[in-house]
Amino acid sequence: MNQLQIEYFLAVARNRSFTRTAQELYVTQPAISRQISSLEAELGFTLFDRTSKKTSLTAAGILFYNYFTRCRESFSATVEQARQANNAQAGVVAVGCPSGWDVSGFFPELIQRFRSSYPNVGLTMESRDFLALIEALKAERLDVVMTIDHAAEKNPALAVQRLTEIPRIILYSARSPQAALASPKPADFRDETFVVVVDDDANRTCALVREYCAQYGFIPKLQIVPTIESMVLWVQNGMGVAVMDGWAREVTNDAFRYITLDSSHEVILVWRKATQNPAVPLLVNELTRLAQFRVSGAS
Repeated sequence: MNQLQIEYFLAVARNRSFTRTAQELYVTQPAISRQISSLEAELGFTLFDRTSKKTSLTAAGILFYNYFTRCRESFSATVEQARQANNAQAGVVAVGCPSGWDVSGFFPELIQRFRSSYPNVGLTMESRDFLALIEALKAERLDVVMTIDHAAEKNPALAVQRLTEIPRIILYSARSPQAALASPKPADFRDETFVVVVDDDANRTCALVREYCAQYGFIPKLQIVPTIESMVLWVQNGMGVAVMDGWAREVTNDAFRYITLDSSHEVILVWRKATQNPAVPLLVNELTRLAQFRVSGAS
């Protein structure tokens, strides 16, 4: 039994004519007859009296007509209630993302979709360094954080949702010697200083950069700096290079060049499990759907 069969049945019962229903729905009469015959076979009852010229419902047909009509009316009422419930949602959800990320490729679409679905829910955005994002989340200054997997601490009070993957890159100055190469390779940066942003576990961050470089046959020299802005400043002035990701704003800046590595960062959403903000799951669901939609190639 499917929705088409039910709609055809209700239309024929309302019009008391297979011919008139076929004209109304712009389909052939045999097509309607086949669907209703299939419905009758599945239900195990004859729904129409076919012994006379006038199309009329059998006793069983009347019962099913009343039942399906009630179901359709109930469904329509539920849809309207759901729409009103969505519109009744109110409040603000504060979103944070890493400093230096360019999320303009998808966030405007998210904002448009979210405002359309939840017009009474406000949406704010701000950027911070990786560690500061998680601290702001725990301090309830942010509701949802979008970050990369290794930047999120293992905390039982925090919920994590995988969103997508973005390629790692080596970012370097447009005035560096490598910029003159036709196709620079990771190994061409073996003598450069790799700039790393300090976090709550500097040893772990440094170990990750060493791990990225080891697969290209070298151990990098490292320089720790306090912020992402400091890292970009070092790179822009030819004082070092940095392992970043494909969402870095600098990839579209003529002062920089980059090469893509054979690895990626996992982008995740993080929020407090005990949050009292009802808009948080709404935003998480919308972001997750948008990411899946894009990954599937539907956009």
